[in-house]
Amino acid sequence: MGKACLLAGIAFLSLICANTQTFLNGSFESTTGTCNYNISNASFNSMMNNCTGFGIGSQIDIMQTSCGYGAAQQGNMLIALAIAIDNTSYDALSLTLSAPLTAGTSYTVSFYHRKHASYVSNNMELGYSTTSTTFGTSIGTVAAPTSTSWTQVSFSFTPTFATSYITARIIPGAYGWNHVDNFTIVANPLPVELVSFTAECVEQGTLLKWSTASEKNNAYFTLESSIDGIHYVEQATIPGAGNSNTIREYNETILRTPIPQEYYRLSQTDHDGTIQHFPPIFIACHSSFKDHCPIVSVNSDHATFDIYSSQEEKIDLVLIDASGRTHQHMNLELVKGSNTIGVNLSDLAAGMYIAMIYGKNIQCSTKFFRP
Repeated sequence: MGKACLLAGIAFLSLICANTQTFLNGSFESTTGTCNYNISNASFNSMMNNCTGFGIGSQIDIMQTSCGYGAAQQGNMLIALAIAIDNTSYDALSLTLSAPLTAGTSYTVSFYHRKHASYVSNNMELGYSTTSTTFGTSIGTVAAPTSTSWTQVSFSFTPTFATSYITARIIPGAYGWNHVDNFTIVANPLPVELVSFTAECVEQGTLLKWSTASEKNNAYFTLESSIDGIHYVEQATIPGAGNSNTIREYNETILRTPIPQEYYRLSQTDHDGTIQHFPPIFIACHSSFKDHCPIVSVNSDHATFDIYSSQEEKIDLVLIDASGRTHQHMNLELVKGSNTIGVNLSDLAAGMYIAMIYGKNIQCSTKFFRP
């Protein structure tokens, strides 16, 4: 049991660390470039570390303060992104982060831009992407700078998938350049700062405990359970503290069910309806169901499940490994009487597995070995 709580704690600490990201070269200081104008993406990429040019304009400038186009906003280097003379071909850039963004976490990305002294500037769009050479999902559009002095622009966004790249591209308009420099990113403060979330097997069922270091506008917590870590069912709601800056302890006992091992997930809901999910934890509080279980026959990469049902019934058949990871999830319909179900095991590595069956009237689990 202690091991299950420890693993849950480690998972949460990993999330906290993952929320600390910086740009590896947000001020463009890590470069061999000096005063390089209208260079191709390939040339830019060979000179600039942890940044990738990929636009169809392919006319990015790398400049030092001494190049004669004004001082950099941070350090000694800046870049200029262009719209080509055809007024449609645009420059685009990706900047690499020190760690992937966490899906569902709010971030603020900021940078400085200014107008080229001799040419027009254009609107620009920011995004986040899973690759360094595609724009990805839009964060927002930045109006063209109107001043030759540096101005900071900021956007808050919540990525829907993990990613290590923030992107920027010039929106086609008129032939000209935008000077940009000093990209930064921070994770926004969460409405609830969770310290711990653990599970413990007790006589009545599963005791869930969690504590918070701070709460802001927190209406209530929701506890959910899942047999496969994908499909969750609400188990309880617990009032939150509203606003708090002190450690607060919570606990809730989920009564024993016939399911031997489960995932539990905690979420928090603001007074405005915004929901924040925390990572799930896994615990096994008993090794088997009390009800009848299927007879399993395994022959190399194929298993046969013989199940007797007292009536017609829809069931879920789930195969998990010893760590609780789901490998197969099947929705089946049983007939009254004997049922024989064949399952292909060719995608499973050799080892011990647990077959769990649950429906309205049948809940059971049994172990089997895949040779």
